[in-house]
Amino acid sequence: MAMSLCIGLSPSAQAADITTTVSELCDLTLTGKIKAGDAKELRHRRDTEQVYVDGSIKLCLDSPGGSLSEGLRLFEEIWGMNIKTHVLPGAQCESACALAFLGGSYLMGTGLTREMRREIWPDGRLGFHGPRIIFPPKIKFPGDQVSKAFDGALKIAAQVYELNRLQDRENGALTDHLVHRFLSTSPDDMYFVDTVGDVILSEIGLNGVDYRNAITNNAVRNICNNRYLKGGFPLVRGKTETIHKDFTSTAALNTALLDYEASEFTVETRRENGYIYGFAGPYPISHRSERIGCFVNFPESIRNFNEEDYDPDYGEITVSISQYYALRDNDTFSYEGWLAEGETVEVNHVAPWYLFDFGTPLSDLPKSAAYHSARRQYVQHSGKEPLITAPKADDFVVFPGFDLPGGDIGLVRNANLETCKKSCDTAEACTAYTYDRWNNLCFLKSAAATSSQIYIQPKADSYVTPSLAARIRSARTNVTMKKRTNKGFPGSPYRDFGSSSYSQCASFCQDDEKCMGVNFADNLCEMFDHPEVYNDRTGTEIGLKHQQLAE
Repeated sequence: MAMSLCIGLSPSAQAADITTTVSELCDLTLTGKIKAGDAKELRHRRDTEQVYVDGSIKLCLDSPGGSLSEGLRLFEEIWGMNIKTHVLPGAQCESACALAFLGGSYLMGTGLTREMRREIWPDGRLGFHGPRIIFPPKIKFPGDQVSKAFDGALKIAAQVYELNRLQDRENGALTDHLVHRFLSTSPDDMYFVDTVGDVILSEIGLNGVDYRNAITNNAVRNICNNRYLKGGFPLVRGKTETIHKDFTSTAALNTALLDYEASEFTVETRRENGYIYGFAGPYPISHRSERIGCFVNFPESIRNFNEEDYDPDYGEITVSISQYYALRDNDTFSYEGWLAEGETVEVNHVAPWYLFDFGTPLSDLPKSAAYHSARRQYVQHSGKEPLITAPKADDFVVFPGFDLPGGDIGLVRNANLETCKKSCDTAEACTAYTYDRWNNLCFLKSAAATSSQIYIQPKADSYVTPSLAARIRSARTNVTMKKRTNKGFPGSPYRDFGSSSYSQCASFCQDDEKCMGVNFADNLCEMFDHPEVYNDRTGTEIGLKHQQLAE
């Protein structure tokens, strides 16, 4: 009865299924627990079914992990076979699966260039942790067998380190950060790549993001901060050299390394000929008489960025690091001053997700049309509805813009949000409530007595206790747009654009999960994610999202 080296799963489950999935994003799909023989099956599929079109295979992964040694063999097959890897919205790829995922890449042209193609989507779960030795219960093992198992674990660790050293045409498979996370994360825990900083530190591609509103006043500073937090500034000593030591989260790292906030720190941005030019600095450097500044430039057309178009060897955003030697009492740190006095010491190209703050959760990023298509594809082929991620409001989880029908135990009229919550707190059976913002109505509920399905309702927000919130799923019934004439939503939209008709405006809203309602007037479409009650407005048409209740 041999001990097995796995990642936290019992050895009784069936091997993973590798199936043909001819779709836009997936040629093959791997699901289930990873076990011996899966790497061989992947090669067989690749050689016999000829599922690829452009010389590369798109492999979608949805697995909780399994055999670590087989995960490493899968990595080798993926690395050597021109396979692109995806973790779609709603899918999970953890432990051994995550190591296999890292092999996603393909050789371009005559094989002179390897391009890394391992992509995570918002709401996909990519998780890493260390291995564990599984001992069959109630059996004592002699010391030599335990030592042998320990040696096996060390051998696996050495193999993971070898992946870290694997470099091909200047592209690496496993970053120092991920090696540190793999070795230091307990088998009972999980390190998830779920923020912009995690993606940057792991050098993993990010798909499904809408960049149309990403060029904000903070964009230049975000780019420079992210490059600094990656440890990418030359001549900088000290904190960034130990960026992985005692790592707890990207938010903590953000605070720890950017807490200097020098009084002379400045950010300047300018637009010229369709390009954004910016400067941020100074950043810390070891020598007191020197400073490091960061210059960036990128085209405004980055708003229309598509991950499939990204060339990591010539990125959309150029980052130049400049060293500034002089330090005088009357020195001013400005764009022009650095151009005049600075010496460029490094030029890099970075991906468009550097436009966002380092600690931003991937689930909070604006979603593109490709994201919604990928999410629908995952639901269609897996039969599973992705879990809904929702922020916490005190001791409740909030689902903004959704109604939770059924389970009513009381109604409070003329309520505001505070009185609604207090009413639920004092009602013994209340474990959820829906607040109708437009009519000041509070519906107290027993969450367990509902169908656990939420429905789109622009005027309402639903709140559920955390213990029951995990059961909540989004209803899959038909979503339509209700039209009202000579009405308008007050306030500022999160997005507006020119539109030729109300129908086109409403169609955009219907396809955007964030959108709950629109104003349309004078060929302008305004999209609202949390609309207030509409009022009379001559010449304006509104559209309200409406979701049909299940019969």
